[in-house]
Amino acid sequence: MPVIYEELVRNPTAVVARTFDFVGLDFEARYVARVFGSSVGRRPAPDLDPKIVALCEGMMARLSRRDVTTSTAGTAITEGLGA
Repeated sequence: MPVIYEELVRNPTAVVARTFDFVGLDFEARYVARVFGSSVGRRPAPDLDPKIVALCEGMMARLSRRDVTTSTAGTAITEGLGA
């Protein structure tokens, strides 16, 4: 499941811990001690080029699958960047 900014700042411990778990690293609560949700809803989201949105959605779909290995994830990123 892709993580959106609002989810990250509203529940940073869970989101970042899940990310660390995904990449196989140990999480410590101090990593999110200075993450605050006070900016949520203060400004509208910027308009992004549809090509950038499609690229990001494609990479997030690939990275959100549990069966993705490090080399596959790296390939997905470099392919998406046109490498």
